[in-house]
Amino acid sequence: MTVVVRLTDVCNLKCRMCRFYAHENSKGQQMSLEDFSIVLKKLKTTRIHGKKVDAIRLDGNREGLCYPDLDKAIAMTKEAGLRAVLVTNGVLLTPQSTKRLLKAGLDAINFSVTGITPETYSRFQGYSMSKEQFDRVCENITDFISQKKSLCLACSVSVSILMDKISGQNADEVRNALNFWSAMGCDSVLVGREYPPRKSKRAVGSPACASMPIINMDGNVYPCCGGSEDIVIGNLLHGDNVFNGDAAKQLYSALKGKGLLPDGCSSCVFNDVPARHIANYVYQPADVGFRTDGFEVFVKSAKGKKVFLFGCGEMAQAAIDDLRHANIPVEGIIDNNFWLWGNKMKDVPVMGPIFDIKTDDNVLLICTKNIRDARAFAAEMGFRNTFAYGYFFEKTYERHPIFSHSFELK
Repeated sequence: MTVVVRLTDVCNLKCRMCRFYAHENSKGQQMSLEDFSIVLKKLKTTRIHGKKVDAIRLDGNREGLCYPDLDKAIAMTKEAGLRAVLVTNGVLLTPQSTKRLLKAGLDAINFSVTGITPETYSRFQGYSMSKEQFDRVCENITDFISQKKSLCLACSVSVSILMDKISGQNADEVRNALNFWSAMGCDSVLVGREYPPRKSKRAVGSPACASMPIINMDGNVYPCCGGSEDIVIGNLLHGDNVFNGDAAKQLYSALKGKGLLPDGCSSCVFNDVPARHIANYVYQPADVGFRTDGFEVFVKSAKGKKVFLFGCGEMAQAAIDDLRHANIPVEGIIDNNFWLWGNKMKDVPVMGPIFDIKTDDNVLLICTKNIRDARAFAAEMGFRNTFAYGYFFEKTYERHPIFSHSFELK
């Protein structure tokens, strides 16, 4: 269980996709290390939804690098036996601060860099200095990875990139970002979409609610990171049973439909978003350089050829629907689970591996999360024309108002 601790309310940017800077409530406040020590001690022994707290995110949905004692907070987190995680825009990172963070024991860092071109980056977070700022962030990430390697430390480095909330028009750039950041040496890329405008004014629970609480600088506890900071379930600096107290129980009960939710829930990005519209996938992609074409390119390649899917799961069901809408028939679904052979999915037969395919008249669409191994197996079967459904971000964009795709690059 990860808990977000806000060490400071300051951020150096006002990114378009950030739902927090709009509050305009930055007062330059900070949590003291003494108070942070109290928070750590209490989080270490508490349970939230029956789960132990094992990680602390030290950015607090602001910019953690604005906190002058961030390295000390990381060291204290490690001393408490918890993982230390940081999400940052990377602009303020320096070679000196990088060394301090790494030596303090930082376990994972995620860089929010929405775009791999200055043009896209500026739309989200670059402003008038888009080119200079983007280049600086790339240099900072490169230096962080270099120092991590030279110090022989295992800090995980990831980058987050978003699809445009209006049209998802940067899908091609998002696909190219996988190779861009992999070549730089990052461990993973997190792909999501900019949160869409809220359509419902009523407060309705969601499976994402209360999944990652925030501890504010004054000790106030917000039950989730969805954007509403009007709801406080207690104060961790002045109470010991915050997550299991009356306010928390009343909120959790209301989320299950047993009572009214607070008005503040209506402003949450997760409000009234059903489970079927929230998608979270973890992929192991192919090596750098593997084709990351979009759906339109696949459709053109598949015209007049026999199309097979690899993997008989939820992804294959979506792929069948998309292909039928594009008038592309599916010959069959190949799966390694022999218990499924002879069955049908949406009237498409499920079969075992097909070997000795020697023509270019066959196209394989990988519909599993382990893209790398699936690609190798496809080559073993003889498929020369292979695509991955996981890279069709524009199709996921159409289905899910909220989604997160994590691509493990190593």
